[in-house]
Amino acid sequence: MRSSVHFIFTAVLAAALSPFFGWGALVMFLSGWLIDADHFLLWVVTRRNFNVGKFYRHHMVESQKTGYHTEDGNLHIAHTAEFLALAVIAAFFHPLALVFLIGLLAHYALDAIWLAAVPRRIILNHSIIWWIVVNKIRKRA
Repeated sequence: MRSSVHFIFTAVLAAALSPFFGWGALVMFLSGWLIDADHFLLWVVTRRNFNVGKFYRHHMVESQKTGYHTEDGNLHIAHTAEFLALAVIAAFFHPLALVFLIGLLAHYALDAIWLAAVPRRIILNHSIIWWIVVNKIRKRA
């Protein structure tokens, strides 16, 4: 999904909920939008390339040309069940963590809609544990 969609949706959500959360709504906005920084992190780690232009081109042009198969099996740390579990646990202990969780869930919802509509399949590993298991099996084969 395009970052601009996350930006607009979470900005509207944060504005709507700001009467309830005050400045905490900014945390909601940032968590709903900037959580995709893990895509760039993976790009930097796997390609050793900090070029944002090449990163953007890869994700917006090259991935689309291959039906998003260039993303198959990738691990985006902030898009995992373990990250979500930590966010849920933290939400019980601090109100800003709850606001963070709301933004994160909004982000995940938009991603789920995009996955159902565009590539029509799950393209990432959504568990760190599962990713480790699968990669150990591949190395043995």
